[in-house]
Amino acid sequence: QWLVTLPPLPEGGPHEMAVTLNGETTVLRDILVGEIFLGGGQSNMEQPVFRTQGARQAIETCENDRIRLFKVPHIWKKGYPVSSWAMEHTTNLDTPWSPACPEVVPHFSAVGYYLARELEKELHIPVGMIDCCEGGKVIETFIPYEEFRRHACLWQPLAAYEAALAQVDADENEVVFEKF
Repeated sequence: QWLVTLPPLPEGGPHEMAVTLNGETTVLRDILVGEIFLGGGQSNMEQPVFRTQGARQAIETCENDRIRLFKVPHIWKKGYPVSSWAMEHTTNLDTPWSPACPEVVPHFSAVGYYLARELEKELHIPVGMIDCCEGGKVIETFIPYEEFRRHACLWQPLAAYEAALAQVDADENEVVFEKF
């Protein structure tokens, strides 16, 4: 893992960036500079484009290299109830950024895609949209477990979660988990 901080750059692209580490150079290609938005929420935010009015036309005309989409996968940690906030850490290697295209857009958050489409059209700059939606989840699902101990306002939900977790048969939960 690494981090690089760049000065403000003019929007546009595509650009290339060469990264050298221990004498080995990797060239990152097709980089755009623009705005990035995070779309998070439950079922209303998760509803995919293909379930919206006018979806067929939206999908047929969605091809746009200046709109980049990233869908955070639903990957659960083994040994935890499926309804818990125990989601695995994911990286862009799990699901890479993708230009808006008919293979990706139909299953992307409709709110996220339509917002990205309108922003790109109005601002005339590249737009990245992150889809981090999970229907039927409470906000605690998206808070890192360690944070519950650090903030008194989260101690009650933490106690309730730990009490529920203590009641779960780990072997039974593993069987349920494997079915997903």
